[in-house]
Amino acid sequence: MTALRLPGAAAVLLLLAACGPIVPATVPAQLEATPGAPIILSETRVEAETFSSAYPDGWRIVKASEAGAPVRLVLVSPDDSLSITLAEGSVDADDGVEGMRSERMTVTLADDGVVTVIGQAPDEAWDDFQLVLAYVAASISAR
Repeated sequence: MTALRLPGAAAVLLLLAACGPIVPATVPAQLEATPGAPIILSETRVEAETFSSAYPDGWRIVKASEAGAPVRLVLVSPDDSLSITLAEGSVDADDGVEGMRSERMTVTLADDGVVTVIGQAPDEAWDDFQLVLAYVAASISAR
């Protein structure tokens, strides 16, 4: 049996022609709805596009904003009972949840940007939570 030998350029061309059907003709739906601006997490801080903030040890960060919308992050305590929302721009506080207290404050950044901070905690944890809320609010800075 005789092996077919192709010059190098012809072999590459044949390989590329074979890969053509792999590339989709249109953009897949999951790529049309990207998650929006990225955030960067370090050991102690979360950095959004326009602001950064410290977050308490052990808390998780949930990105709650849609693609194209201003950044909205929710910091959640390990036991899920406490939360702090950091929202780019001025936003209204939610109506709240029964048995929970909430506080809304606005932080003006050095570049005149605004971050709305909304803390929410059960009534019995409110006094201790205010220290955590104040710590997070004081740590917010412009990027």
